Amino acid sequence: MPVRFLPRGKSRGGLVPWVIAVMMYLCGLAMVAGLSLQGALAGWASGLERKATVQIVEPDPDASRRIQRAALATLRTMPGVEAVRVLPDDEVADLLAPWLGADVAQAGLPVPALIDVTFAPGRRVDMGAVRARLAARAPGAEIDDHARWLGRLYDLSALLQTLSWAVVVLVLVATAAIVVFGTRAGLASQQRAVRIMHLMGAEDRTIAGEFQFQALMDGLKGGLGGTVLCLITLYALSRLVQGIGGGLLPQLGLGGPALLALLALPLFAALLTLITARWTVMRTLDDLV
Repeated sequence: MPVRFLPRGKSRGGLVPWVIAVMMYLCGLAMVAGLSLQGALAGWASGLERKATVQIVEPDPDASRRIQRAALATLRTMPGVEAVRVLPDDEVADLLAPWLGADVAQAGLPVPALIDVTFAPGRRVDMGAVRARLAARAPGAEIDDHARWLGRLYDLSALLQTLSWAVVVLVLVATAAIVVFGTRAGLASQQRAVRIMHLMGAEDRTIAGEFQFQALMDGLKGGLGGTVLCLITLYALSRLVQGIGGGLLPQLGLGGPALLALLALPLFAALLTLITARWTVMRTLDDLV
């Protein structure tokens, strides 16, 4: 049976559980941000990798329609093209509204004709050949496969995910440092009790067991508090994102890895504090006795 010689009653952890709760709250937010960003990127990429857009900028309506017909006929004969669709004028106006305003047509601005191209899944399309054939059969039609934009999106996502996981690592390191300082302070304040236990024949691992039990409880309480606060924050953010529009911002749903990571966060916090406290006690105990 473990020996309990530290004072009971009032919380011995002081502010340590509260600080751990804040750290686990930040850690949970950073983890979910990284995992949600990864899921959002996968969704966006899967929708765009099979898409391309043909743009026809021609102020003459008759010439624009002729180019559209030529481009449609050319694209439908290209291998790997699954479907082509001319976007209606009202749909094009909706796409331009955030930048040019809702009254694009009334303003007399030239509105380009857009053709949405969908490629067959699993087929690699030679975009150079597509561009060359369009240039020969439908001069004035330009195709954009979003490759440059997707490349920048991947680079930005990789950077943001790296920063998210770097924040997680830094928060865990800071949590371990807090436990080290708290354990050393506890050892210093209980120096007399530790010496008495040694005089009674207690081994170092027995004394370390008492401090690591205290650290375990502090980590478990702090981890639970931080996780609950993180869940509340994520719920509020998800409602806000739904109000803004799910197509513009990544969803913060707690599915799969994100949910498992959050549920495991209190246990991980308890394990981290336990191991850190035991390591600290065993390293510093010889200096106190």
